[in-house]
Amino acid sequence: MDMVYDNFPLGIATGNAFCNRKQEIARLDRNIKSATPTLITAPRRFGKTSLAMRVLGTCGIPYAMIDLFHCATEQDILDEVANGFCSLIDKIETKPEKALRLAREFFSDSRLEVSIRNGSLSLSINRKEKELSDTLRDIIKQFEAMIEKKQKKVVFFIDEFQIVTQFSASFSIEATLRYFVQKSKNICFLFSGSNRHLLSKIFDDSKRPFYGLCDRIVLEKISRESYKPYVQEKLGETWGSSLTTDIVDRILDDSECHPYYVNLLCRRLSVVTDLQSPFVVTNCWDTIAREHRSLFANEIDLMSTNQRRLLIGIAKSGSVESPMGPIFSGKIGISTPSIRQALLVLEQRDYVFKASDGSFNILDPLLKRVLQIDLNK
Repeated sequence: MDMVYDNFPLGIATGNAFCNRKQEIARLDRNIKSATPTLITAPRRFGKTSLAMRVLGTCGIPYAMIDLFHCATEQDILDEVANGFCSLIDKIETKPEKALRLAREFFSDSRLEVSIRNGSLSLSINRKEKELSDTLRDIIKQFEAMIEKKQKKVVFFIDEFQIVTQFSASFSIEATLRYFVQKSKNICFLFSGSNRHLLSKIFDDSKRPFYGLCDRIVLEKISRESYKPYVQEKLGETWGSSLTTDIVDRILDDSECHPYYVNLLCRRLSVVTDLQSPFVVTNCWDTIAREHRSLFANEIDLMSTNQRRLLIGIAKSGSVESPMGPIFSGKIGISTPSIRQALLVLEQRDYVFKASDGSFNILDPLLKRVLQIDLNK
C-alpha cells in the first residue's frame, strides 16, 4: 500500500513518482541557471508545483517558495515575501546566530525587525511608516545587495501569483517586482498559479508591468505514450505482475490522462481484490464520481442556469464541435447569444476548454463523469 501511495501521490510528486515532463524539466533547469524569469501555467492539479519542486530540488541553487493562496490583505503578501527571503538567508547561512547577524546587517532599516522563532529567522514589519510597495522594494533591494556581496544566486518561487489581482495595490506590487525581476542577475523569479484567466490579465495585458517579461512553460496532460508503461509498471508492482493492456487503457480512458485523476484512480484500484477486467476500472471510477458528487454540486449551484445547462449538455455529449450551432442550441434549449456568454465564463473558469480539433470538452474528467451519471440521482 505504501508503495502505491508513493508512486501515485495526490500532492506533490517526488522521486520515482514523477512521470515524464523531461522537456519541461530541462527547460526550467536552464531558465533557473540563467536567471530567466519564468511563468509556469496549467489548469489545477496538472503538476505545476511538482515540476518546480523537482527542478529546484536538483539544481543545487538555494530557493524559497511562497504561496499567496491564503493572503487576504496586501500586508499578508508583504509578510509572505519578507519571510520567503528570511528562509533564503537561513539556507545561505545555516547557523542561526550567523544568519541572524547577517539578516540584521542587511535588514537594518527601523521598519524591519529580524528575530529567531522556532529555530528560523522571522521578519516583523512596521507597516505604518511607508506604503507597501516602498517596503517591498526595500526588502528586495537589501536582500539583493546581500547576496551580491556574498556572490550567491537564489531562486524565489511565488505560487498562486494571480491573487495579487484582488488588491487595489496590485499594479504597484507588480511594478515593484518587475523592476527587480528584470534587473536582478542573482535572483531568479518563478511564478505560477491555478487561475489561468487571472494570470493572463497580469502577463498578457500590454498595459501591465509583467507584459512580455517571463518565459512561459505551459503544462499539458502527460502523454498517453508516457503514462502507459509507467502505470503498467507502478501499479503492477502492487499485484506482483504486469497489468494487461486493456486495463491500463481503461485507466487512461476514464481519467483522460489527467495527472491527479490517474493517481487517484490507481490508488483506489490498488485495493481492488480482482483487477482482471476493464469494467472493474470503470466501476471504481464511477464510485469515485458518486463520492465527489456533493462537492461538485456545491460548485455547480453557484453557476447561472445557462452555465449549468451548457456544462451538463457538453458533458453528456462527450464533446461538442459547434456549441453555438442550431442542433446543440436546440438540444439544450438555450439561444446562441446566451450560449456564447455562458461558454466564455466556463472557459475563463477552466470548466470547459477548446481542444486542438476545435471541439469543446469538460476539462475535469471526474466532473464530466459526475454530470454524465446525473447530479440528481
